[in-house]
Amino acid sequence: MRFEPVGATGAQFIFKVYGQGKPFLLYRSGRVAEALAKPHDQAFLDRILTRVRIDNASGCWLWQGSTVNFGYGQISTKRGQSPMRTHAAMWFALYGERPSKDGLFVCHSCDVPGCCNPEHLWVGTAAQNNADRDQKGRHPHVNMTHCFRGHEFTPENSILNKTSGARTCRICYNAFFRRRNEAKRIAEGRSRRADLLTPEIKLEVYRLRSQGLSAPKIATLLRITKAQIHYLNHARKRRDKKRAKDAELRRAKV
Repeated sequence: MRFEPVGATGAQFIFKVYGQGKPFLLYRSGRVAEALAKPHDQAFLDRILTRVRIDNASGCWLWQGSTVNFGYGQISTKRGQSPMRTHAAMWFALYGERPSKDGLFVCHSCDVPGCCNPEHLWVGTAAQNNADRDQKGRHPHVNMTHCFRGHEFTPENSILNKTSGARTCRICYNAFFRRRNEAKRIAEGRSRRADLLTPEIKLEVYRLRSQGLSAPKIATLLRITKAQIHYLNHARKRRDKKRAKDAELRRAKV
């Protein structure tokens, strides 16, 4: 495709478009029209336009060449340099600006990755691009019914992000913090988990407790935590109560 300026009417520029069937006239105004009439790099712009097709329904200039992830187009630049995304290349060819050097992005207002229509492009930060996505309801988590581990997103099991509309599974969220806190307690020697103890240490704890030693002294001798000792004692008491209750039930049946 090729643009040829043929005139102007007031604030509008008139371009004759070749390379897409019968030539037709294109009317544009503003900064885009001025850049198309006098681009920063005419040769680079011509290279881009040779692989572009205009979609009359949406107005998008769809890239017909090589693509990468998610359908973004790419075009080679100078030898030895990495290819550019076509929408960023279009911005550079027209305006001579590389927003990526300032930590900015060339974004789409049409949400079509392969579009390089300069009227559909704008420059913004990653946060602004994400806010635009969220405002349009295109966040990938918005339409999910279950989390990645299969838990349903019920009102009770959903933590809603008011900014993006994304949901977090409450079950997975709580489980994550339980694991993190337990790992921290283990690292600091404050773990309450008795399953980290070997059977030999458990038997030694019971023996020393039967001799009347206190939990702090046992913890120092065996290099375990007081919380683990208390957990073992309570677990043993619960087990003894259950065994006594079961024995009473058996005697009552007899």
